[in-house]
Amino acid sequence: MATSSASIGAPSLRLFTAGAAIDGVGVGDFVAPTEEDGAVRVYFSPHNTDRFVSAVDVLEGRVDPAQLQKKLVLIGVTGLGLVEDKNTPLGVTMQGVEIHAQLLENL
Repeated sequence: MATSSASIGAPSLRLFTAGAAIDGVGVGDFVAPTEEDGAVRVYFSPHNTDRFVSAVDVLEGRVDPAQLQKKLVLIGVTGLGLVEDKNTPLGVTMQGVEIHAQLLENL
């Protein structure tokens, strides 16, 4: 999990450009380089159950609040008919929310 711009007190997201190219995006003192079109590459890692916490467990108080403190929390849905699995270069499918989590870990 990663910190968000609001959690570090940064008022906005910054975009760094050079002519028509985008060099990076930043928040606070943090700057992430991008491709010229603003895209970022995800360096995929295997599925990791430590990235997941059940919303029911959070709502019913079974998760230590310290585990989520100062973290950016992504909310994803699971269930029959709600699956949004995406193919990855690892040759396996992953839920979109886990791909987003990996991107944040990469940054």
